Amino acid sequence: MIWSNKFQDRFLEWNRLRTDILSMPKEQALLEVNNWWQRAPIVNHYLHWDDWHEWPDPWTLLSDDVWCDVAKALGIMYTLMLAQHPEITDYSMIKCNESNLVQVEQGKYILNWARGEIVNIFADNEYIIEQSIEQKQLEYHLK
Repeated sequence: MIWSNKFQDRFLEWNRLRTDILSMPKEQALLEVNNWWQRAPIVNHYLHWDDWHEWPDPWTLLSDDVWCDVAKALGIMYTLMLAQHPEITDYSMIKCNESNLVQVEQGKYILNWARGEIVNIFADNEYIIEQSIEQKQLEYHLK
């Protein structure tokens, strides 16, 4: 499926994604969310970690339609937060070796790494988390 240029279409697809994953097993739901966000066209810089208090809410993010790695990871976080999948409750956004990722269950699952896979990059212990944002820190963006 191609990334839609129209906000209304993106919004409806995103809503459908959040609804659809609720009936999926955890790993399948994580893969669906990851794959959906990997379709977004990439740009070099849009959001920066130092400005996380000023990051857009989910609807503005979707409307702006500008997708750097940080924005995609934020989109994944917002998707998981709003979907409230019963098996996906422990996740955070991390900056790790210049990558902007979402870790689920303290790194058991890593999203925003590549399309079609959720990986565990911490298996070789060469990755150092430089910054992290917990889901609770982003809750005020949902109001």
